[in-house]
Amino acid sequence: MKVFFAFFKQGFKSNSIYKADYFLGILSACIQIFITVAIWRALYAGADSMDGISFRMLTTNFVLSIGLSYVFSFNDYAVQGKLYDGTIAMELLRPMDYRVGLLANDIGTICFKLITNFVPIFLIAIVGIGINGPVDLSSFLLFLFSVLLGFFILLGLSYIVKMTTFWIMNVWSVSVLKGVLISVFSGITLP
Repeated sequence: MKVFFAFFKQGFKSNSIYKADYFLGILSACIQIFITVAIWRALYAGADSMDGISFRMLTTNFVLSIGLSYVFSFNDYAVQGKLYDGTIAMELLRPMDYRVGLLANDIGTICFKLITNFVPIFLIAIVGIGINGPVDLSSFLLFLFSVLLGFFILLGLSYIVKMTTFWIMNVWSVSVLKGVLISVFSGITLP
């Protein structure tokens, strides 16, 4: 457990080094949200609702999708970099499970992004756009449960992409394919 927290701390700290990356990530997400809202506002043509879907509901969906996509972005190239420079051998010789170290590092990164990216993006969207809150407590708890399940699915997919490095050496194409499929099926591209 002590080693898990060491890797968690490493993942958290490695993301806090570059302050400009933090601010540019928030700026990029805000621009993406405002552009998406502007496009859908034009498609709604001033109507408040279309086919039973209100504009605020659509906006809330996009804000949550874009915010969570920034939080749940894994480094699919972590194993590839270690394989290229040969440090993977030392990683595999350690007395702990390599998968646990990858998981702890990813969870540390996610916690950092949740605190520093998602919360400010969500607050800016509440103030700047106006989004719907949860209808009731049970809906909010079901949302959190579905986010947790989505996290585990995404973690598994990311782990598969990382491990394909041992067979194809360059995982860029697999990572891009994973990203496109996730953006289509998660509701980021279309609600």
